Amino acid sequence: MNIDFEEDLQNKIIKLKVKIKRRKRINEPRVVFKWADVKKVMSEQYTPPQGYTLGKCSDSHKMLDNTEDLACEGSWRFELLPKAKATVRKSATTAKTTVKTTTKKTSTRKK
Repeated sequence: MNIDFEEDLQNKIIKLKVKIKRRKRINEPRVVFKWADVKKVMSEQYTPPQGYTLGKCSDSHKMLDNTEDLACEGSWRFELLPKAKATVRKSATTAKTTVKTTTKKTSTRKK
């Protein structure tokens, strides 16, 4: 399995390209590369460039299968989102308020 990452910082896109080996005999294992595998590869093998975070994927419905020639290669496009600068705001009322819960008394009927 070949995995390549292509970064395009001008368009703020990262492409994950995967190519799996074609299954030629029936006794060879079948490989199916699904969305869960894509998420696993992106979380383990890719770190976004400094100042960016990984956005959503526009091709999450794709799937690879090594039983067909056309399904042995595929690519997934992810957005690269610029990190937001953290701004600290101090509000005038930062004190926490507590709410006490009361228990309701139950009464019984007299016979």
